[in-house]
Amino acid sequence: MKRFLKHVHSVHLRIINKFKHTFPGFYALIGGIGLITFWYGWTEFLHTTQILQHPVVSMLIGLSIMFGTGLIVAIFVGDKHGMDADDGQSELDRSYLERRLHMLDKYAQQEEMIESEEYFS
Repeated sequence: MKRFLKHVHSVHLRIINKFKHTFPGFYALIGGIGLITFWYGWTEFLHTTQILQHPVVSMLIGLSIMFGTGLIVAIFVGDKHGMDADDGQSELDRSYLERRLHMLDKYAQQEEMIESEEYFS
């Protein structure tokens, strides 16, 4: 049974990967529709639950979920994940700045090439 399930899973992954690379736009559309219908079903479920009809109860449950997952800290205090211990700079900020500096260097080199070849004579 385990071997059969492993084979089915392998075939499923091959089909999904082929479909994903052959029709990426359609694959994204299907994923988006799935995401929207999931959240629509979730909100409809919450509307039918009697205990969540009171706004204070809903806020308390939502806050407890956000505290439990650490999301409330990331939103109100700031997300410190990926920070370097030396300078406190985020890895994302550093990579963005490095890309911008690389792009500016490339433009400066192109400008020097244009000036040295006398395009305007």
